[in-house]
Amino acid sequence: MKYLVFLAILATLAQPLLGDYKATGKAEWTAVGKPSFLKINGVGGKLGCTLKGDKFVTGECLVHMKYFKTGMDLRDDHMHNKYLLTETYEYSKLTLDKFEVKEGEQEFTGKLTIKKETKAVRGKILLTKISSGFNGKAEFEVNIKDYPSIGVPSYLGITVANKVKVKIELEAK
Repeated sequence: MKYLVFLAILATLAQPLLGDYKATGKAEWTAVGKPSFLKINGVGGKLGCTLKGDKFVTGECLVHMKYFKTGMDLRDDHMHNKYLLTETYEYSKLTLDKFEVKEGEQEFTGKLTIKKETKAVRGKILLTKISSGFNGKAEFEVNIKDYPSIGVPSYLGITVANKVKVKIELEAK
């Protein structure tokens, strides 16, 4: 009986070592206007992820959309209330396919849901180990045309180009 209690305690203590990470971080994006002299940076996106596994993980990240700011109040109002509808669709979701937790850069795949539309994404992630998990920096592109419910943002003759670069930084423990 003592051995069963010991094994139960050991299994409980070892559980964090077997994987399953919680991650927090930030997301930002860059869009180019047409004409291309205008760059729009969206910063402040708050990120939370649940990752399952140990050496190989899968999982999902939620980005709280209403925290994105572009540096211009009118543009932020249009982004939140006309295009992304952040009161209704508070979060976008990145579902990650299996990737290996190892230091260095690697490709990743997954699915990105914005509003109710989900499309495949592919990008690169750079992982660095920390004592109780890993840090990650990921980049991928989103084609706005893949999400017709957003529409193509435009104002006073300036239209956002179809490709938007997304950057994510996270710390997983």
